[in-house]
Amino acid sequence: MSYRSILSKLFLLPSLALGLNLLNAAKFESFILANAAIPDSYISTEQSIRNEQLLAQTVQCVDYLNCNFQSCDRIGSDVICKMLLTANQDTEITVFPSSRAFDRFGNEYYVSEIAVGNSNSSNTNRTAGVVAKDMLQGIGVKLEVIFKEIPTEIQNFTALDIRLDHRNQKLVFRDIIIN
Repeated sequence: MSYRSILSKLFLLPSLALGLNLLNAAKFESFILANAAIPDSYISTEQSIRNEQLLAQTVQCVDYLNCNFQSCDRIGSDVICKMLLTANQDTEITVFPSSRAFDRFGNEYYVSEIAVGNSNSSNTNRTAGVVAKDMLQGIGVKLEVIFKEIPTEIQNFTALDIRLDHRNQKLVFRDIIIN
């Protein structure tokens, strides 16, 4: 239910009870909408809707690969971002540790671990190694990138930049909510 429809219901019922006509109720609602601050809960609802729209999209992210963003989830101070990759042809995919995320303050975070299907790579110095995976045409493979020690006040990434292959190709997702 949208913020506008909630306000309509909240203000329409009292106006009817007071005997006001619908035109006055609409004017009152317009006044409130024009002069009221939008609560944070509505903004996060809007961001959740954007994430759901992003989830619903499978896009051709590079010439041989379709990408479907799934989620970025916080577990303690770690953030795990998940995507589903589907190759348009039999190929090998390589994900590089130069993959990164940015927050709204301009901070840059490099991945700590990469998992493609059941192949993964992690390193003790908080940076991941290269992960390569053979892919079959039309078969989806999970891609997960883990970022360590992300401050809890960071609620979203402005960009998620996944570096692929030796041809300098990349997947870029924007305005990602951290659940």
